[in-house]
Amino acid sequence: MSNDKKIKKKLLRYTVFMIIVGTVLIVSAVCIVYTSKKAENNSHVAYVNAILGEYKLNFSNKIESDLSTLVSVADMIEQGYISKDDIIKDVFTYFPKNSEFEKIGYYSIEAENKIITLDGSNIKYEFSNSPEKEKQTIRSAWQGNQTVSEVYTEDGKDKICYAVPVYEDGKVDGAITANIYLDKFVDIINANTLDGIKINIAWVNKSGDIIEYSEANILQGKRADIIKKAWSNKESFQFTSPVVKKIDIVLEKDTYPLYSIEIGHNGWSIVYIDSEGEVISPVYSAIFILVVIFMLLILFCFLVMLYTFKYIKNDKKTILSLADYDQLTKVYNTGEFINQVEQLYDNSADYYSVILNFRHFQYINNIFGRNIADKILIRTADILKSNLATDELVCRYRSDEFCMLLKSKDKKQLKNRILNIMDNISGISAKLQNEYAIKLYCGVSFRKADKQKKLPIADMLNEAEFALKTIKQGYDNNIAFYDSSVKEKKIFQNEIESSMEQALRNNEFKLFLQPKKNLLNNEIIGAEALVRWIKPDGKMIFPDEFIPLFEANGFCASLDLYMVDKVCALQRKWLENGKKIIPISVNQSKILFYRKDYIKNLCNITQKYGIDNKYIVLEILEGLVADDIETLNHTIAILREKGFQISMDDFGSGYSSLNTFTSIALDEIKLDKVFLRSIGTEKEQKQKQMMENIISIAKSFGIRTVTEGVETQVQETFLKSISCDYGQGYLYSKPISIDEFEEKYIN
Repeated sequence: MSNDKKIKKKLLRYTVFMIIVGTVLIVSAVCIVYTSKKAENNSHVAYVNAILGEYKLNFSNKIESDLSTLVSVADMIEQGYISKDDIIKDVFTYFPKNSEFEKIGYYSIEAENKIITLDGSNIKYEFSNSPEKEKQTIRSAWQGNQTVSEVYTEDGKDKICYAVPVYEDGKVDGAITANIYLDKFVDIINANTLDGIKINIAWVNKSGDIIEYSEANILQGKRADIIKKAWSNKESFQFTSPVVKKIDIVLEKDTYPLYSIEIGHNGWSIVYIDSEGEVISPVYSAIFILVVIFMLLILFCFLVMLYTFKYIKNDKKTILSLADYDQLTKVYNTGEFINQVEQLYDNSADYYSVILNFRHFQYINNIFGRNIADKILIRTADILKSNLATDELVCRYRSDEFCMLLKSKDKKQLKNRILNIMDNISGISAKLQNEYAIKLYCGVSFRKADKQKKLPIADMLNEAEFALKTIKQGYDNNIAFYDSSVKEKKIFQNEIESSMEQALRNNEFKLFLQPKKNLLNNEIIGAEALVRWIKPDGKMIFPDEFIPLFEANGFCASLDLYMVDKVCALQRKWLENGKKIIPISVNQSKILFYRKDYIKNLCNITQKYGIDNKYIVLEILEGLVADDIETLNHTIAILREKGFQISMDDFGSGYSSLNTFTSIALDEIKLDKVFLRSIGTEKEQKQKQMMENIISIAKSFGIRTVTEGVETQVQETFLKSISCDYGQGYLYSKPISIDEFEEKYIN
């Protein structure tokens, strides 16, 4: 059959295939967009819930903190540390200098008052002259309650009053009060969330009246009307989470989704009207990108079909050239390049295979457009062709990669020649009148001339690709020659994979422990299990050399259960020797959480050694949250029911969100060491604030906190100041063997 007929037949098959693919893509796109949109809506609601929960937490913390301050003063009065006869002087001895209170007072139960005023203030009121809402608050405190007043206006300013009872001989003797301006709470509703966003929220009383709202004037005058209408239909509220309620309000033919969460005092609520697209779900961008990708794929398929039909009809010569040449650059395609190389016989020269690639070529497409990108590829091909000598070849290897077969007797001379070619290609930017710096990198492999056999081009290309990957990161023009180290590394990896099963059977994987310190009482309260591979000849293979391979091939699942077994055996030894047993954390790879027999195998191990499951802490990576959350939650629920503790390792190193606290049930989070590494850098203040907020939120959910990478006393002091529970790092100990750990912390 002629090439013409062969190509036509292939093109016909290709066209039919593309029609089928296009149809499948269209149907798939519709299904995926529908499913993704539904998932995005659920994610959006969950995200709003988390944000409102954060604002509620900040609001509640402010109120509880102020009340706690007054309770402390009341305790000092009751215990005689502050004299009632000289109350002003004594209270301010113990009151915080940065107190936000505007007026502080003590009211005996007979309504005799002694007034406390802040420095420089002359505000004094008798009980009888106090605003009614302040009186109500004081009376409630006389009845033994810690009370927060409704909002009231005094001297032209909005404020609220706190009151707590003061006891004498077990009976309420009076009340200590403090007034605070409302703008202290406005600062809270105007603040950014932990994710760095700000939404327009309102502080609403139990009647649906707006007390205060954030700065932005969204919805203009409609906001109060929407909230009033929602409060008139409170029975229609639907819960989107255990605490957040939602209702859709129709006003002037427009629908406004309204979310509400109660603060816990005076029937107050925080309200968010979701109408301006302020809150964007984390999956929104993914859905948008997915839709764009499918549309581009569909467009590409139809363009290819149109292109194919056009040239079948009008240009048979061009169609025939598709078999041998790249149509954009007019150099050989990969298939013909390999055919030409295999026909080469040379009598003297050494040959080098050179794969040349652009750095970040996708940005050229995105910034300057397809037309400029194509011109760069065309001019690159012209430069490469102009630099070829006799019996040298070039092809467009992949979309933005070119491959050359070059002759040379001197490696240094060849390197200079390639660098000169790369410099010429970098100069294309100036000719196209744009300022984007074109940079390249290339991998080179070598074969000596051999008259008796064809060049092993497939091996040369593989070796050049290996060399290319070693310098993928970087900026400047760069060249990498394939050498024995690349091959040795591959051999080493193959040796690891071929011997891992035998090593497990021979107990070559050794248990090392790194202690955890309780930052409250400075005691060692637990440890993390870490693995070291020690060969029979004493050679140690470190985790970073084998863990990535095991995660890729799935062997990590067997290794993780092996480590649990070793930990339980050690704890049994301690029990039998009358020693104190401590909880030990063991890393668990995500593949285990999707195995049906995982929990059964885990329980079999602890039962074999008679170890209470509570002494085993299972560490998971936060990346698991991004996978099948339903399956993960189901597995975690069963594990916790059986007594195991669940810890999230490396929190903050990758995918981290408030959704983590609400999506899965955790006993502990471990803050990644990257947070402490920022101390002393320009990011220090932000990272410290982030850690403090994360720890505060974790505590509100009853989750323990551990910070990794503690190396200095300064870091430990900071962790104590933000109430972190535990520390782990080289300040206390590096990972050590069982014998050394027992000597230091058990015996």
